[in-house]
Amino acid sequence: MNLPKIDKLLGAIAIDLEGTLLNRHTQLSECNHTALQNCIERGIAVIIATSRPVRIFNRIFPLDLAARCSLVMMNSTLAVGRFPLSGKIKQILPEKIIRGIINTALEYDPHTRVTVEIEGYEFGTNWNWDKEALW
Repeated sequence: MNLPKIDKLLGAIAIDLEGTLLNRHTQLSECNHTALQNCIERGIAVIIATSRPVRIFNRIFPLDLAARCSLVMMNSTLAVGRFPLSGKIKQILPEKIIRGIINTALEYDPHTRVTVEIEGYEFGTNWNWDKEALW
C-alpha cells in the first residue's frame, strides 16, 4: 500500500465507527483506543462519525474517549464539538414531514413496524399498538 507522506501534524481526523474503528463484535480494540488517545494527546481533533443514536453510542464507545472526541451522530442530525473544536448542531425533521413518511409507509402496509428516534435518547414506536399510539 502506498500511503502519502505527511510532512506536518494533522489538525483533525474524522473516522467512522461501523466497520472502521469497531470490530465485528462492536468493540473498540485496545490498538484503536490507544491510537485515538495518542491523536488527542498530540492536539489532533478527533471526530467520530456514526449513524447510531446517542443512546446506543454511549453503550459501545468508551466514555473516556467520548468526552474528548467531537461527535457526528444519527447520520449528521446531531453534532457536538469538543476541544479543540466547538459548537453543537441539531437538525430535526419537522413533524409534518415525519408524519407524512409514516403515513405513506402505513398506507402501503398497515402492519409496518415504525420506530422514530427522538433526539437520540429515546424512541417512539407503533409496535403492537394502533398507529396513533406512536404519538
